[in-house]
Amino acid sequence: MAIDMNAFARAGAAARIAQLQQEIATLHAAFPELNGTAPPAPRGRAAKQTAAEIPLPRKRKGMSAAAKKAVGERMRAYWAQRKGAASTPVVEPAAASAPEKPAAKPAAKRTLSAEGRAKISAAAKKRWKAHRKAKKAA
Repeated sequence: MAIDMNAFARAGAAARIAQLQQEIATLHAAFPELNGTAPPAPRGRAAKQTAAEIPLPRKRKGMSAAAKKAVGERMRAYWAQRKGAASTPVVEPAAASAPEKPAAKPAAKRTLSAEGRAKISAAAKKRWKAHRKAKKAA
């Protein structure tokens, strides 16, 4: 019994062609523009447009000096009122019976001395040196 290898090859090729045709049909259904049935939509702006076709940017109207001054005055009054309202504490009825403590001065802003800054800098340099050394060893 002789086996015809060419017949098997033809049958395999025909099966593969059928698979490919089915895959092509699926792709054309998903992307009809690939089949030539629908032209692809243009993307972006056309390569060349005339000056009349290009939309001009919208310009904002400026504020006059008097308008700026009026806005500034309103905002100064607003913030003065807001800060004034925040600085006046609300007195609770229960707290009103207790003796008042003298108002404490606000703490002075803390600053870092040159010596402290130098210590922090030296410590940071030491950490980075160790980090680089460990990274280089790894």
